[in-house]
Amino acid sequence: AGAAQSSNGSKFVHQEGAKPQCNVCSKFHFGECRFKGQPKCYKCERFGHLARECTTNKGVQKANNASQVEVGGNLFYANCAISNGSANEEWYVDSGCSNHMTGNKELLIDMNTSVTGKVQMPTGELINITGMGTLVLNTSTGTKHIREVMYLPGLKENLLSVGQMDEHGYHLVFGSN
Repeated sequence: AGAAQSSNGSKFVHQEGAKPQCNVCSKFHFGECRFKGQPKCYKCERFGHLARECTTNKGVQKANNASQVEVGGNLFYANCAISNGSANEEWYVDSGCSNHMTGNKELLIDMNTSVTGKVQMPTGELINITGMGTLVLNTSTGTKHIREVMYLPGLKENLLSVGQMDEHGYHLVFGSN
């Protein structure tokens, strides 16, 4: 079993029935890698730029919440909440999260319990994956079905992965409206 680590420190341990490991970015996902053909910086190990263009260690403040962003380049951390009412239905859009995750089984349909594994949280805590399902979100533009949401009993937050949303063809737009 191999492991991939996201920018926020969480690790997804690959298990039978889960996504294959990408030979380009080393993360676990289906389909063609969005980083294929892009240069990889040997200084910060990120895709999309070369070391001579890297902003690492040039006085750029590392972002850790939605009120702070990294200036220069296109890489930053941001999160925001989407809520359908009660607290256990609140979702955080997380650019540092490797996969969609929830601790609330009631929010998922079409649960596949053969998907198992562990996720290592930034605190080092390991949480078991006991299935994967589809989230149904009612939005102002209609009902959305968010596939491949991992079920982790005990997880207190519901997390939507920016990278996984992008892989599935969703476009996230941040702004004042």
